[in-house]
Amino acid sequence: MRKTISILAYFFSFLNINLVVAEQSFNLKTPSFKEGTVIKIEIEANAPDGILIQQIDNEDKYGTMSVHKDYSLERKTVSLASDEETKIHYNIKNVRTNIKIKYDDEDTPHFKNLALRDIVVLGVKDTTGEWQFSVQNGKITPDIEALVSELQAYENRKWFADHPVKIGDTWQIYPAFTDFVMTRDLQRVKTEGTMELLNVNNENKMATLKFNAKSRGWDENPEKGIRKANFETQGLLHYSLDLNLDMKLVVTSQLESFYQTNGTTVSAILPFTYKVTKAIQN
Repeated sequence: MRKTISILAYFFSFLNINLVVAEQSFNLKTPSFKEGTVIKIEIEANAPDGILIQQIDNEDKYGTMSVHKDYSLERKTVSLASDEETKIHYNIKNVRTNIKIKYDDEDTPHFKNLALRDIVVLGVKDTTGEWQFSVQNGKITPDIEALVSELQAYENRKWFADHPVKIGDTWQIYPAFTDFVMTRDLQRVKTEGTMELLNVNNENKMATLKFNAKSRGWDENPEKGIRKANFETQGLLHYSLDLNLDMKLVVTSQLESFYQTNGTTVSAILPFTYKVTKAIQN
């Protein structure tokens, strides 16, 4: 009997601990670090099962598309003002992109392989609080310019509420990178997103959040034709309360696009996964 009471007491004490955690408030904020702090960032994007449909004069042609991208970066805090970062460096160690497209009536697929290395990018926060990026070394090619724009959009993300939150709270966010994917090709875009605090592990001080974002875009131009796209993404974000750092993001997404001009229509469905991991270097 004593053993049963002891087990029940332990069980209820465990519940009470979790109830206290559920009532706690947590201040999640955009990371800001002391001068000289270096964060290693690894990014991987995979889209192995894309579908292409091309229609010319009412005849359909089907194809497949696969994309793989991986990034190895270092982010360094250069200067601060009032405990907020005002200047950062991104050292782009290595970026590889592999794209494969093949239509059913073609014998040979089309490949695009791209490798970028050792690019230094300066980020400066302007008077509105937005980051502006510029390349500090080497020749600026269209591929490098596109990469820098991607990093700038990611750095300008606004994921966290401006007030403490509790487990179960949901708030509106600005998923800048999702918006960037759409606005680089379309003029009229509507993007929205939410973040929800799912739980907090008291042992390792790690918060788990649910990330959702949706974006719709369209454009009609007499010269360029009609273009439409939908982009949806969802996943989990792991945030260290001790470091004030979003340590890991894993999302699944789907991009659907439609393009029509001069009697030709191209539709694409591209599901992909996206993973970002970070670690502070000693």
